[in-house]
Amino acid sequence: MPLIAVQPSNPALQTFLCDSPEQVEQCRKIRVEVFVTEQGYDLGDEIDDKEEGSDHLLLLYNGIPTGTIRYYPPMSKLGRLAVLRSARGIGAGKVLVEALEEHLKSRTGKSAAFTEGKKEVDIVANAQKYVEVFYNRLGYVTEGPDFLEEGQPHVKVVKKLQL
Repeated sequence: MPLIAVQPSNPALQTFLCDSPEQVEQCRKIRVEVFVTEQGYDLGDEIDDKEEGSDHLLLLYNGIPTGTIRYYPPMSKLGRLAVLRSARGIGAGKVLVEALEEHLKSRTGKSAAFTEGKKEVDIVANAQKYVEVFYNRLGYVTEGPDFLEEGQPHVKVVKKLQL
């Protein structure tokens, strides 16, 4: 599993690009815990047709799988950012988003063909409304009105990333 980032202020947080089905399954388990068990989303909506074509990043906290984020290159879409309850409040979400951006700059994984020859990409996310400010603080700009996705309020956020 290739290491993407270690948080200098907290070296216990390490982010990796998943390169095996077993690692992707660890990401799915985290997502199911957060989105299905905690938040009540439908399992059928959580595991979708974008799984195979996506890059999955896994966050370890003290060596334990704790968070994940997914990037779907054809839509330049960041999604499925999830951090287990035990690791919230320590900057894990920020580490995951920043690691994803570093991953795109490295031009590796499934996103490599998408970023080839480009100097910048627009990263798009349909974020739950309650985390809009989190994304805004990381440089993502809210575009358009609020909307419902799977019955929950969401916003579209976009960031132009220089590669």
